[in-house]
Amino acid sequence: MVDDPDKRIAVPAPAACSCGTPLVEAPVTAVRRRQVHDLPPVPDPVVTEYAAEVKRCPGCRANVTGEFPAG
Repeated sequence: MVDDPDKRIAVPAPAACSCGTPLVEAPVTAVRRRQVHDLPPVPDPVVTEYAAEVKRCPGCRANVTGEFPAG
């Protein structure tokens, strides 16, 4: 549990006890807490495509291909 949540929602006690006694004027004697930890959505991956050019040498007719970066 965190001491300082981003949002706090108060949940009031019922206006009357199950025996019928009104609780409107009764003081709050304790607070029970529950916390929900919501994770943000995972972002879509970033896809990078490298397209190495292939050229044919006009002199010797060999195919020459660009070098992909390391990694």
